Amino acid sequence: MIQHPLPPFAHGQALKQAYRLLQSHKGLYGLSVLIFVLILLSVYGVYFAQGQLASAPAPTTAPWLSLGLLSAPTLLYAYLILVLQVRVLRITARGGEEGVQMSAYRVALRKFLPLLLLGLLLGLACSLGLVLFIVPGLYLVLRLAFLPQVYIEQGGLWRSVKEAWRLTDGHFYPLLLLLVIQLALSLLGGIALGLGVILTLPLGMLYHTLFYRYLQGVPSEEIHEAIS
Repeated sequence: MIQHPLPPFAHGQALKQAYRLLQSHKGLYGLSVLIFVLILLSVYGVYFAQGQLASAPAPTTAPWLSLGLLSAPTLLYAYLILVLQVRVLRITARGGEEGVQMSAYRVALRKFLPLLLLGLLLGLACSLGLVLFIVPGLYLVLRLAFLPQVYIEQGGLWRSVKEAWRLTDGHFYPLLLLLVIQLALSLLGGIALGLGVILTLPLGMLYHTLFYRYLQGVPSEEIHEAIS
């Protein structure tokens, strides 16, 4: 039963629990390694495209080839991020990963295109808000912070928007701290030529999703920290 009002969210405890969950589900590291490789490929694609554009004396097909080389790993990167999110949602659900479920890869494949389009639209709206007035853009980012998670679990784009908005009502400042901590984790992930991403990416996603479970009223003790 959900307690109203919810007790304050313990960010430090959530980070510790996220780390314990990560150590109990080391398969998440494998996905992180693949994502890291795709990040490197995307960066290489950007430099390659820039080199082709700078060296081309006249319009050629080289820029379009470069764009193709860049978009392929980018799309695969987005897909694997979604797979990772599906797995994290299952790990943080009541009872962990119990029962027979559809493969996380199949779930991500079915949800990929709608979430990609929705992400582009929301990214445009939030970016516009940040450019014109910083506060409205930030407000939108925080109020819809859990839209992907809601859509993955419940489906229905408009229903998911309303549910994500409802969940975050009255939690602006805890969400703001969540965003700051996640940004700090991202910066830490850039240490050692970006290798830190292999740790900070799944850790940050687990931490983010634990906040989502908190808003749903899932007690932290009901989230398994080890696979029995």
